[in-house]
Amino acid sequence: MIASDANREGVIATFTFTEQPNHRWKVTRAQATPIWLSLKPTLRVVNLPAIVEHMPSVDRRRALYIAAMDRITGYLDARGAEAAGLHIVR
Repeated sequence: MIASDANREGVIATFTFTEQPNHRWKVTRAQATPIWLSLKPTLRVVNLPAIVEHMPSVDRRRALYIAAMDRITGYLDARGAEAAGLHIVR
């Protein structure tokens, strides 16, 4: 990984809210989707799990994207996110 690549990794958080019988809302699902910011040819948010799933194994970006997903998952898990119920898209 190039040092400047680290600031191109992130997550998109998605929450599902469900109305309760008392008419209050409760988070019933929290999800994190690992992303990568592609800078060329234009700025683009890359959904890593979705693109890796359909990317040929010979594509040179595949290893970079998989390593980024592993780091992102590691960061979240190190902070106890999965144990607290966060679903990390893989």
